[in-house]
Amino acid sequence: MEFEQPYFKGMPTMDRLLLQSEFVTESGCRIWLGSEELGGYGGIRFNGHTRRTHRVMFELINGPVPAGVHVCHRCDVPQCINPDHLFIGTPSENALDSVAKGRHPATQRTHCPRGHSFENNVIIGKRPNGRTYRKCLECSRTRAREYQRKRFGYKAAIRRGEQG
Repeated sequence: MEFEQPYFKGMPTMDRLLLQSEFVTESGCRIWLGSEELGGYGGIRFNGHTRRTHRVMFELINGPVPAGVHVCHRCDVPQCINPDHLFIGTPSENALDSVAKGRHPATQRTHCPRGHSFENNVIIGKRPNGRTYRKCLECSRTRAREYQRKRFGYKAAIRRGEQG
């Protein structure tokens, strides 16, 4: 359903949000049908700026959102503006939530960029800031061998019994 911009002129924001959305019974989501931004999130003009619809809905119901905090979806549907499906969290909490739900891109990778499987071929490490990471064991071994050859020359490779 498309509307001309003047149709909404002077209409309260909450009315616009409700008019341009549709309730989906199966999931309980209220799906935004208006304009869409990058990533599938809805966009609406609010206080002179284009803002994401789920954030505007949360602010209209609960008040201002503190700086540095995200409005996150429990349902993982970017177009959903149902206030019952929205909660606030820090960027790191939002990232951990996506990892826990298995929708973070890193959790969906099964092979390294060179094509080696992560199945029984992975090193899980921890950075100084406490964040964990995965890296391919085979690629790590290859990099170590290349470094040794470059630094110590051919003799180091011979001592380990490697061929040319």
